[in-house]
Amino acid sequence: MNVLEVTHALAPAESWRDGCDQAHYAQLEQKARALEWEVQRRIMLERALADRDRELSDFLENALEGLLKVGPDGTVFWANAAGLELLGCDAAQCIGRSIARPGRCRGLAAAAARGGFAVQPCNRAAPQ
Repeated sequence: MNVLEVTHALAPAESWRDGCDQAHYAQLEQKARALEWEVQRRIMLERALADRDRELSDFLENALEGLLKVGPDGTVFWANAAGLELLGCDAAQCIGRSIARPGRCRGLAAAAARGGFAVQPCNRAAPQ
């Protein structure tokens, strides 16, 4: 149920004749306004959070440093463009592969052979 629709469907306070009912209605109207304010506040916060998320994603994706997000088992979850360029493979060859078993990604194989990864593991399961 949409709070904003409910408040507009209510009768105006002036149409209530009984003082007790009018006071109760005024209290409900005040609560509805408070809920409307809270809904608007949360919408603004969600938009701000989405903006920040886009900014961070853009920053990471376009960073000049090659970045990989690797799971505890060595599975690559994400790599930015510079990371893929550094490894010499595309996302399909890299994402979902283990740095221990790199498959067709020559860059992963070479880096794994050198022991050349500085890894900060995440705690998520590998993509299926």
